[in-house]
Amino acid sequence: MAEIDPDNVSRVALIALQSGTAATLEEAERQIADRSITILAVGRGQVDRAWQAAVIAAAELAVRSFGRVDVVTEACEDPLLGGPYKGQKLRHALDAIGVHLVLAGAESDVVVVIGDDSIGPRAIYAAWDGWTASVALQPMASGGERDTSNVIAAITAAALAISEAFHYLLDEPGSDAGYRKVSINLWGEDIQPAAPLRFAPSAWWLVGLGHLGQAYAFTIAHLPYRESGAVEVVVQDTDVTSFGNHSTSILTPRGTTVMKTRIVASTLDRAGLRTRIIERRMSDQTRPDPDEIGHLALIGVDNLATRRLISTMGWARTIDAGLGHRAANYGAITIHSFPSAKRSDELEAWRDDHEVEERIPLVPGFQDLESRFDHCGVIELAGKAVGVPFVGLIAAALAITIAIRENQGAGAIPARRFDIKSLDSYEALPFEYRALDVNAVELRNGDE
Repeated sequence: MAEIDPDNVSRVALIALQSGTAATLEEAERQIADRSITILAVGRGQVDRAWQAAVIAAAELAVRSFGRVDVVTEACEDPLLGGPYKGQKLRHALDAIGVHLVLAGAESDVVVVIGDDSIGPRAIYAAWDGWTASVALQPMASGGERDTSNVIAAITAAALAISEAFHYLLDEPGSDAGYRKVSINLWGEDIQPAAPLRFAPSAWWLVGLGHLGQAYAFTIAHLPYRESGAVEVVVQDTDVTSFGNHSTSILTPRGTTVMKTRIVASTLDRAGLRTRIIERRMSDQTRPDPDEIGHLALIGVDNLATRRLISTMGWARTIDAGLGHRAANYGAITIHSFPSAKRSDELEAWRDDHEVEERIPLVPGFQDLESRFDHCGVIELAGKAVGVPFVGLIAAALAITIAIRENQGAGAIPARRFDIKSLDSYEALPFEYRALDVNAVELRNGDE
């Protein structure tokens, strides 16, 4: 019987397979290939770092979620001010990403607008103001002052727009995606007034460089550091990329087999940051040295044993994000920040680590695979996490904002939850502000 390689299956296609909406793997892949999107990047341009970040984010997410992606913009010759393609013209970055740069949008299934210009026909508009990212069916009203300089909010707005477009075409029963307004206040809803984006950590430590880890790195690469060479990022992972990683990991090119650390480090290097690589698992042997202080660690792993070690590692602050991994819950985001009222090994949700015997889902797509392929490969595929890239990017924005809150004199939020499909959200009351040894540096003002 033929063998199937689970690493060569798109994690986005797995959603249709697990949910039973595709009768075969080929049909699930065809559903993605048949979807088309047009991104209209209007207004602003070369002097607007946040707008550029939103356009790049939308393009990167769209090529991983749709079959054909067209981009219409008059800013294609403008140089990019930050991010993985810093210094390149927007045209060259879009070409590297794999979208089609067109003069006018051909007919497509859905239209996303990055910018404030109204285009007339129905579209999903991405907008941001301060720390709030939103999408709606019309551009944000022009009256009143808006702070559009926050790159984290801009990236989040782009991710929300691609999410709404994706779920609009998915057309699940009861879903109003694509017809609603969605907003996320990244700063949080507490009484502490939000401060403009002015400071950020200068010593990051990223553990796990898949879906979440690459989203962290993408966002950090866009932060407008005054002196990017003074910022250090430690990147830690042991895995090599595979075909399936492209569908969820925003920095992974299609068809590569490279150490994830090398992809992430080269991305951050191009953005002007300093990087250090660790290709060993997180353990006592990879903790910071006693004379190394001030790291802000971002965790993007998918196992509880590693998470339970967080409080023993010696980082100044650690923020862990977790994502849902099945068709029923892949839109769920849960974030924990340490130090907290409990140590990482005391969290009830992280204590139970018993292995569950994997079963092949009783849905047409998996039954078809079992009839054609080796049982072991199908079982392994059944255990793979599904995912869509925009969930990880939104989670990264929430986690990085928690880090920046503390740098800017506000208490860190110990826990947040958000679901991109249901829009259910929760945030714990923030800690009273206390200065930690998190190294921080000043960022550029929005008009610099």
